[in-house]
Amino acid sequence: MTNAADARGAAGWLAPPRHRCETAAERPVADAMVTCPKTHGPRSGLEKIRAFFEDDHVHVALIVAADGRLVTTIERSDLAAATSSSTPVAKLGTLIGRTAGPADPLGAVTAMLLREGRRRLAIVDGSGQLLGLLCLKRDGTGYCSDEGIRERAHRTTPPRNQHSSTLPAGPAEQLTAAPQPSSGDHPRHRTAPEIRRGVMAIAVT
Repeated sequence: MTNAADARGAAGWLAPPRHRCETAAERPVADAMVTCPKTHGPRSGLEKIRAFFEDDHVHVALIVAADGRLVTTIERSDLAAATSSSTPVAKLGTLIGRTAGPADPLGAVTAMLLREGRRRLAIVDGSGQLLGLLCLKRDGTGYCSDEGIRERAHRTTPPRNQHSSTLPAGPAEQLTAAPQPSSGDHPRHRTAPEIRRGVMAIAVT
């Protein structure tokens, strides 16, 4: 599937020039968007989208066609419209009010999200190609970044082979190994007469 970064290159989109005295409110949305958001294809199953929303950090599912065009955006509340598990995900959600252009002023877009109580906005170009996702932080003071998302994913991914060190030891593993004799204490092999004398001593005892 074409990701947002590939779509930007294919569309020939370039960020608008920045002026040295540009204020935060005048910055373009492209400056703050996540460039490689998670996307889903139009044929994704409804249960897959439901499972995607089990993560508290997820606020919107981006349904993207193979050519990189944004088909729809799905928020949690949109899932209630699904009448059955076979409902096509492309039929859920909407694009209306949920997209912005890369050159739109960040200040105005931020004010809109705060006013509507929302935190995610898909960024598309003039042909509907997905370019990125604007992710307002929970406290409303800034936006998530590609680097921050990668760091969080790294923190939540368990190390490989971690399970091998956490499995409980079995009965055999819990036994204390018998001490091994030192190099000078190795017993010699017993001869047959010695073995017979030992057996007779046991019988007498």
